[in-house]
Amino acid sequence: MIQNYYNLKYSKEEIKLKSTKKLKAITLILVIILITILSFLGVYNVASVHGDNLVKDYNVGMELKNKKLVRLKVDDTVNEVFYDAEGKKQEKQNDEGTYTSVQELVNPQEVLNKENYKKALSIVEKRLNSMEAEEYKLRFNEENGAIELELMDNDLTNYILESIRVPGDFKIVDADTKEVLMDASSVKKAGVLYSSANSASTTVYLDIEFNKEGSKRLEELSKTYIKTTENVVNEEGKSEDKTVEKKITVQIDDTSIISTSFGEPLTSGHLYISVGQGTTNNEELRNYALQASIYAAIIENGTVPVVYTIEQNKVIVSNMNKDIIPIVSIVVLVIEAIVLIVVFRVKGIIASILQIGYVSLLLLILKYTNVYISIEGLFAIVLVGLLNMAFIYRIMYLIKKGENVLKSVNENIVKFINVSVPVLIVAIIFCFAKLLEINSFGMVIFWGYVVSLLYNIVFTKIILKNVLDK
Repeated sequence: MIQNYYNLKYSKEEIKLKSTKKLKAITLILVIILITILSFLGVYNVASVHGDNLVKDYNVGMELKNKKLVRLKVDDTVNEVFYDAEGKKQEKQNDEGTYTSVQELVNPQEVLNKENYKKALSIVEKRLNSMEAEEYKLRFNEENGAIELELMDNDLTNYILESIRVPGDFKIVDADTKEVLMDASSVKKAGVLYSSANSASTTVYLDIEFNKEGSKRLEELSKTYIKTTENVVNEEGKSEDKTVEKKITVQIDDTSIISTSFGEPLTSGHLYISVGQGTTNNEELRNYALQASIYAAIIENGTVPVVYTIEQNKVIVSNMNKDIIPIVSIVVLVIEAIVLIVVFRVKGIIASILQIGYVSLLLLILKYTNVYISIEGLFAIVLVGLLNMAFIYRIMYLIKKGENVLKSVNENIVKFINVSVPVLIVAIIFCFAKLLEINSFGMVIFWGYVVSLLYNIVFTKIILKNVLDK
């Protein structure tokens, strides 16, 4: 009777333990299923007109996205220019006075040389970097100065092209006499600022920071170009006060950005120019910021010594797109699942679920860590997937031979860490590469390693322990 009591008590505790194990395993498997759905299918906003996917999309390189091909050639246009009797250039001829018509090249012969072509290429590249062009390729013909640019075609592409298509001759001139007061040689750097002080709206500012000599000159101008009150005699012969305002004009390539006077001396070496108006609309704010970014990229990086014209501007449709990422992943997962099930039978189903969960979690992490995936990055996804598959395969093989589940997992995790350290170091170095192909490969390997380590400690270890451990 007493023996039966203990047997019954033991059975109940055993049943409770097995139930707890099953619950843990089922919970984690359900989490894996959820991760897989989010990664491969997404969650869609049914209230949206377009049914937008709430899960972030992949960032991909040019090989997996449409790109824009732009060819810039040295402008060989000949313009008819008019000069008055005093030799001053006029924008157009009128009926008054005597004018001389002259045919002038947009690019005088003396500027057409290899040195200027190389300088132009350097400035174009600096402007691309200032505009944070995600990925681009430049090709250059040293003999005729032609530049060919490939970059990703997205909503920022036209703004980026706007920043490189002009010479960018920055000047501050007297608004009346057009005397040049300052030029690009006085600029240290330029950027974009936002201000929402004492207002619900936000204003975008172009911030031009001047070098030591430029700061001193700016302070002088801010004390000269001001509003003053002068006592004058009007037409009736009476004395009256009149406001006189001396203005400067900030311009790029003779196009005015702003004409203004100064309210107080500028001693900080910075000139802040508002771009657009204060707004609470995010789209307007973004457009103002992009326009300010164009100005900053042009002003900060100097004047292109040669005038270019856009010879070709076309979109090249990619043969592959970002859908190739989940497609390749699914194909590889199917092959891996077949191998695991053939070798390990029923236990191979659990192993397949674990492998699917790992790849799904990795793809989801890559979306939210803003990793740009190129063809090399896609290859890295397959590679880390196979490495994780080898890890799971090894564990399942040891379990099949009768090894303890917990011991098999722990020993293989330690081996995985020891073997992977050199690879991880190389991957981290690749992460800092400027070339997207190398950067993408390194970033995927890095995240693949981190996710594999954590995933196998949390998911693989617990699920196998609670499902297969006897």
